[in-house]
Amino acid sequence: AIKEAIEIARRAQVPLEISHFKSEGKRNWGKAQERLRLIESARKEGIDVTADFYPYTFALTFLHSLFPTWIFRDGLEAVPEKLKNPTIREQLREYFRLAGDVVGISDVEDWRTVVLSNPSNPKYKGKSVLEIAGEQRKDIVDTVCELVQSEGLSLGILLLWMSEEDVDVIAKHPLIMVGSDGAVVTSPKEMIHPRYYGTFTRVLGYYVREKKLMGLEEAVRKMTSLPAQRFGLKDRGVLREGNYADCVIFDPERVKDCATIDEPNKLSEGIEYVIVNGTVVFEHGKFAGKYPGKILRKKVKENC
Repeated sequence: AIKEAIEIARRAQVPLEISHFKSEGKRNWGKAQERLRLIESARKEGIDVTADFYPYTFALTFLHSLFPTWIFRDGLEAVPEKLKNPTIREQLREYFRLAGDVVGISDVEDWRTVVLSNPSNPKYKGKSVLEIAGEQRKDIVDTVCELVQSEGLSLGILLLWMSEEDVDVIAKHPLIMVGSDGAVVTSPKEMIHPRYYGTFTRVLGYYVREKKLMGLEEAVRKMTSLPAQRFGLKDRGVLREGNYADCVIFDPERVKDCATIDEPNKLSEGIEYVIVNGTVVFEHGKFAGKYPGKILRKKVKENC
């Protein structure tokens, strides 16, 4: 997909941003450096391409997102009824056997990394699809179809699909910026990934202080000036006279993420102040009840 995206950018002569850059699935582990070289080569050709990542080895989505696109042609509401059809189930078995166009599950063992996060039936909580299939003595496709039918289309899953080594390689690359890839206000409580609350403090505490993958200054650049420049946000992303005062003041020795899978909305530690447009909105662990933010629009194009 990266090659295809770069080719589109080349032909259209437009900038390219690759969101949540990662190497998913065990068959892709160890390929992060290879994929980063595609970006490097493209930039040498003059193609304006960068990427962003989030600092976790797992994703959070819905079980039905693993299905092929053709099953949704009649809308989401029609999916549970379709899954009762034996012919459809056989087509799904073939799809997953061939490592389909969405997630590339091609081995039964891969379903060990698909873990239910918000089932209404508590006995399924924290269990993988493979584990549930074994308990019920059913094959994977029958298990998946029946879970969607009994739990509904909002059944959330954790995908334990990335290796720590690949995430490290991606994190420290100079063309990669940091992104949370989360919108808390639009997500049900049970579908909040820890990255919504912990992404940036995890980079500062775990990747900078503990793992020493990059310096503090480089980490801050990946969160501030690089994305601001990339998206043309004028007068932001750098502490400079005349710029908007968007600041976070933290203790580099204490800062760390506290959000977990079980407590995804837990606030981080070590953040002393958050200032938005010159107004203090967070001070010593307390929200000030002020909302000075505003919609930002692209003003100018700057090179990264």
